[in-house]
Amino acid sequence: VAMHRETWEEAVDALTRQAAAVEPAEATEVLATAATLLRSRLGRTEDAVATLREAVNRDPAAYAAWAMLGELLGELGRHEERAAVFGELATRAT
Repeated sequence: VAMHRETWEEAVDALTRQAAAVEPAEATEVLATAATLLRSRLGRTEDAVATLREAVNRDPAAYAAWAMLGELLGELGRHEERAAVFGELATRAT
C-alpha cells in the first residue's frame, strides 16, 4: 500500500510541475487531474481543494474546475464556500 501511495504522490508532484510550465488553460486541466488523484487516491481532499483554487485562479473560465471545487467543498461541509463557488460559476456562465 505504501508503495502505491508513493507512486500517486509522485504523480501529483509531476502534474504540479507540469502545470507550472504550460499555459493557464492547459494548467487547469493538469491541476484538475492532480486534484482528482489527491482526493480519490490519497484521501487528501483539503489539498485537492487548494489545487482546484489554484486552477481557477489561473484560468477563471475553467468551469469544470469550479464545479469540482464546489463539489469538494460540499463534501467537506463547507457549505457557504460551496455556495459562493457555485454563485461564481453561475455568474461566469452568463
